Amino acid sequence: VMGTGVATQLIKHGELVRVDGDRGTVTLVERIDPKEEQRMLARQLAEEQKTASRRRKKIAVMLIGAALVLFLWRRRRTR
Repeated sequence: VMGTGVATQLIKHGELVRVDGDRGTVTLVERIDPKEEQRMLARQLAEEQKTASRRRKKIAVMLIGAALVLFLWRRRRTR
């Protein structure tokens, strides 16, 4: 994270902070609004689900491709 302004001067050693790179914010944990925390967690969960879905799709495509290659290889070999 870059460009945090004076945050590095204001945050004391040992204080917990939450960094939101998408929004460009650095927030002390003690000052986070519970509703905001829920929204942040919901966004994080949604992003994790999207990533997992993309990963499953990539794996499925690779498996289908491997099966097709194996099928074509065996078909050519039996001729």
